Amino acid sequence: MFERARPVALAAAIGYVLAGFLAAMALGMAYSVWRTDPFQQVPKWQQVLEQHASQAAALAFVHLLLFALLVIALFFWLGVTARARYAHPTSATLGGLFASVGLLTLAGAAIWNGIVSPYVALLHGWTEDVEFKQALFNQIVAATFIFIFAVWCLVLFGAVGLYFLGRALRRVSGWLPDTLRLAAAFAVLHVPVTLYLARESLARGHYVRWLAVVNELTLWGALAVATYFCARWLRSEARSLFAAARAAR
Repeated sequence: MFERARPVALAAAIGYVLAGFLAAMALGMAYSVWRTDPFQQVPKWQQVLEQHASQAAALAFVHLLLFALLVIALFFWLGVTARARYAHPTSATLGGLFASVGLLTLAGAAIWNGIVSPYVALLHGWTEDVEFKQALFNQIVAATFIFIFAVWCLVLFGAVGLYFLGRALRRVSGWLPDTLRLAAAFAVLHVPVTLYLARESLARGHYVRWLAVVNELTLWGALAVATYFCARWLRSEARSLFAAARAAR
């Protein structure tokens, strides 16, 4: 597919949109952790269950929208992988594989939380069986933590994928290889920093607000920059393919 100019140009356009979305997400996440300590936000599970039941349609729409966004992002990164294979097949394939695993894991969690969880919440309100109600309640709790686990899979698998893609494109001129490896480094660093923030907040009651803001900005901001440079590179690849197609006529 990505041997032709039009799919590559489409992937480049998608990359620019994704870069803007990630930049906005970086600002939104930074503002969110600045306002409140996320580690002290203990869910009230009964309210969560009622929300899933009363807003089932809205939750399904939001999670299906997230699923669609992840599929679009997968198309973009598969385009980067396909073009990077011409530079270094092994590293590019590994990069695309790890990036795909991270995106598909979160996509699966989005489908589960968008379709199965609202249905479970509706069943919880309908059934009179006490044991069945408890099992459904436990499923809602488990689904929330599965979604969090999927987000961590996206960060960690994505970091490995970005590193291998940066390695595959190391001979490409410009900032592209460096931004990919830098984004991978920030994604890996995000894990111990988040664990440190959680320990300080939960064990010592001390929330390091500025570090939480920097942690979110560096992760999502670096991903936005890496996506932007990948989109620029794909655009140049599409131009080369268009020029080669015109010359072959």
